[in-house]
Amino acid sequence: MRRTMKLLTFTFQCMGGLVFMFTINSMVLAADLSMMASIAKKGVGCEITLPQNVLTFAPLSMRQLKGPIQAHQIKSLIVRLSCVNETELIKPMLTLRGITPYAEDLHQTVFLDDTPNGVGFMVRQSPDDKPIGLLDFYQPDAAIGNDNTVQPLNVLNNDNQYKSDNVLWVGIVGPLQSNIIAGRFHASLTINVAFQ
Repeated sequence: MRRTMKLLTFTFQCMGGLVFMFTINSMVLAADLSMMASIAKKGVGCEITLPQNVLTFAPLSMRQLKGPIQAHQIKSLIVRLSCVNETELIKPMLTLRGITPYAEDLHQTVFLDDTPNGVGFMVRQSPDDKPIGLLDFYQPDAAIGNDNTVQPLNVLNNDNQYKSDNVLWVGIVGPLQSNIIAGRFHASLTINVAFQ
């Protein structure tokens, strides 16, 4: 028996900045939305929504980027799933796609669209949706990798009325190289959710 699924795609952006001292700095960019679908037996009436599709982080001081690699800031990203006209259990599966430019990042879990500057963005999911502490966040083997890690999300069924909010944690991690380059940086990630 061949399984079919519906695949929805949503793009969000993470932005940060490196400065020599703390400043207030914000930037707003529009995020692109693209959706793809296939003929499917399940998940036809499903959709994905990101209440916030741009995450803006406070600037980092270059003084912070010394020592071992660690998380410096973490923000939550809600992935809201909902389905209508469904009667069977649906198992949403998430993957991320973006640019992972660091050669030493063997798990491909540090995302950055720009030239490597010593930092990047990592995405994790906690088992209980509770925040992950700064000291515990940088774990490449527990992070969601670039197009190679399938992450199950909350099952959709009658009990939750085919609606679920899933929390992903996005953190700025570094230093990933000895030469830290000041300036703004960002990563555009595409979230793919397959409904099976």
